[in-house]
Amino acid sequence: MLNSIPSQTEGLLLSDKLLEARLLVETQRLLTPLLPVVPPSPTSIVDQLAKLARFDTRANFLRGLEAPGRYPQNSCTFAKPSPSVIRHQQGDSVPVDCLEIHAPGIDMDLKTVMALLQEWMEAEELDYYRITMCDDNDPTGRTCLIYYDVEDKKGKYRAKELGGRGQDLRAITPAKREWDTTLDHLHALASQQYTE
Repeated sequence: MLNSIPSQTEGLLLSDKLLEARLLVETQRLLTPLLPVVPPSPTSIVDQLAKLARFDTRANFLRGLEAPGRYPQNSCTFAKPSPSVIRHQQGDSVPVDCLEIHAPGIDMDLKTVMALLQEWMEAEELDYYRITMCDDNDPTGRTCLIYYDVEDKKGKYRAKELGGRGQDLRAITPAKREWDTTLDHLHALASQQYTE
């Protein structure tokens, strides 16, 4: 008999799930008159909420990189390399945005560059990422390059120290944020509602 009585924690979890489900249904009900031709499903509502949670502007992203203790002011920019980049899957030259960082004494080890790539992936959803870094104080022109193709789930890291050889990269995903677990839960709940 005692086992059949939900604990206080279980009761809170059940009430939270009911509240979240009602909130999704209510949100869908409110949005349907605004989008009558194609009303949003609970799943698409949560997908858009997830995009909003990760939203950042390029200017804000660059200023975050140039925060104290990171890179110097005006050292980070976006540019389109010339000539255009040849992407392996497409076989053609295509213009892509490249994050360029020019700073003295810049740390360009694989771990640092991978963290930078993940940070950019969090801030902006693209199908291709390319980062170049140059140490402005190094007379040898020490540079590194990292590129990553999201669809192929692979990329390459090249640094002058590696003798021009590249190191293959595995599948990379943006780092988890504290609200991702909640969004994943909402997405599962929305999928469950949509199939019922």
